[in-house]
Amino acid sequence: GDDDEGAWRVSGGASQMYRWERASLDAPQVKVDRQSQNALYTDGDLIARRRGERFDFISRIAAGYAKDLMQDGPGDQTRVSNAFVELNDRELGVAGRFGRQSRNSGGLLGTFDGLYTSWQIRPKMAISSALGFPVESTRDSPQTARRFLGLAADFGPFQDKWDVGVFAVEQQYSGETDRRALGVEARYFVPGRTLVSMVDYDVFYQELNSVVLMGSLQLPGRWMVSFNLDHRRAPVLTTRNALIGQPVATLDELLGLFSSAEIERLAQDRTPLSDIMSLSLSRPLSERFQFTIDAFATRIAETPPSGGVASTPELPLETTIQAQLIGASLWRSSDLFVLSARYQDGDVQQIASVGLASRLPLGNAWRIGPRLRVDRRESTIDAAIETIYVPSLRIDYQRGATWFEFEGGAELGKRVIPAEDEKSTRYYFSLGYRINF
Repeated sequence: GDDDEGAWRVSGGASQMYRWERASLDAPQVKVDRQSQNALYTDGDLIARRRGERFDFISRIAAGYAKDLMQDGPGDQTRVSNAFVELNDRELGVAGRFGRQSRNSGGLLGTFDGLYTSWQIRPKMAISSALGFPVESTRDSPQTARRFLGLAADFGPFQDKWDVGVFAVEQQYSGETDRRALGVEARYFVPGRTLVSMVDYDVFYQELNSVVLMGSLQLPGRWMVSFNLDHRRAPVLTTRNALIGQPVATLDELLGLFSSAEIERLAQDRTPLSDIMSLSLSRPLSERFQFTIDAFATRIAETPPSGGVASTPELPLETTIQAQLIGASLWRSSDLFVLSARYQDGDVQQIASVGLASRLPLGNAWRIGPRLRVDRRESTIDAAIETIYVPSLRIDYQRGATWFEFEGGAELGKRVIPAEDEKSTRYYFSLGYRINF
């Protein structure tokens, strides 16, 4: 409330996680035994807030450091996922956020370094702008070769049910147009019914970037159905995609090999269309049991050969169906059991999988979670049949602001090919803690 006006409030957390993993393969021609992970991950998150009579201030930094303990590993890595300051003027309805931040609406594609501003002009109309540099990896410092400007307007909610937004984004890379898109987003929410849609069209390439439609509906008989239809370029169509498969790392270097028009054609060639469809049905069977069934289908189009880069074949429709029976508080309060079965049918292999996962409370603070999954994979390429057993155990402790976790497991596989057998093993464990304040 207004009691803490003028007071600073600081919250956050710090965590450390040690991960170890070793994998081996025993085949007639190949014997491999190698350490695949040995690292210590340290993460911290700090938020400072101050609420004034008119202005609110927020500052956040979330960063991590991975210490690689392997001799031939990927090396130490520093990650910064958030580092920003934000100022809100409640009287004018204006807010500004500067630094490393993430947004996935208004045509913005995740993390960027820059400035985001918004202004609530009227009760049902707000405009926002963003400018800065896209962040390819949170391990990178700000990269200034690519820059963007985005403008968006949001209208609603109307009748407390729906709202709509429009956006425009212009992105440059080394002086070339990287992305120039217009789009619209619409959302409809009422109890028992939701619908969200988005269209993103690149006017520079005159190509549809993405069309997304997802929603949920409460049906009679306590059934709930939800769906997702996603038709998009994967990755998002940008001129930078022309670098995929090329022997150079920057667009400036690529401009030494190809003309701008050729690079634009390469970008289109490297950006296939993908379709993802999902349908989910769920229903409580009783106070303690719930049943869900999910169906997924994905397809990725082929890409043509060009610019010295080979074509990639079409990945035909791959379908997955998964059923889960979830039981809660069966033996004692707040325990959980999940029985699952899954079947995946793809062009190169079929996978059938069954699993049982559990979470059992021990006293007030401890939880123990044994799991077992068994996969059977059948390859259409070499008629191989592979059986994989995946046992694991997770133990965690939580009391107040302190959390501690251990997880260990194995992946034991046997692959039978008409002429030979292969055995693969993977062992892993992790040990970690987190303290919140």
